[in-house]
Order: sequence, then structure tokens, then C-alpha cells
Amino acid sequence: MEFQEATRHDTGAELVPAVEKSDQGYVVGTVFARVGEHKVRAEVRSGIPPMLSWARVCVWSPSALMWNEMHALPKVKTPRFERGRQIDPALFGPDISELMSAARAILL
Repeated sequence: MEFQEATRHDTGAELVPAVEKSDQGYVVGTVFARVGEHKVRAEVRSGIPPMLSWARVCVWSPSALMWNEMHALPKVKTPRFERGRQIDPALFGPDISELMSAARAILL
């Protein structure tokens, strides 16, 4: 996994998520980034139906060797993807941006 530098980004739009498709009808966009000294993981799941969608940002705990959720969005802006449709990672941008802003506010 490659960690992208996130401390100098105002919008987070420069962070490009890795995208995974599921046979169960959802798509997950994930960004691994550094915020200061911290490793963070921002994930957005766009699902069908919409109630299966979520967005969260976690920070890595080296002492516990686990990801700890520090912020979640109440509503996902990323559009739902239909099966067989090409997925543009940029569509995850607004949610990733909001998650990374929250991570910076909490950690810095």
C-alpha cells in the first residue's frame, strides 16, 4: 500500500483512491495517506441500495496494530454505480476531501 502525502492538500482532490468492485453491488474507494506523522485510511463505499453506503476515515495505531475509526460522514455524496459501468475514481473526490479535512482537523 502506498501512502500519499496529505498535509499540504486543501481539498484532497489530488488524492486518487484505489477502487474495488464487488459482486454484491457496491464499490469501495480507498486512499492511504499521511497526515503529519499519522497514517490514515479514508474509505468510501457506494452501494445499492443507498443505505449500504458509508464513508469513514481511520488512523493507524502502531501500538495496537489496528485501524481506529476517527470520523464518519452521515451521508455519502459519491454516486451509486451500476454493475458493468466504468468507474471514475474522481467521483469519490468530494467524500474523500471531506474525510481528509476532518482527519487534518483532528490530528493536526
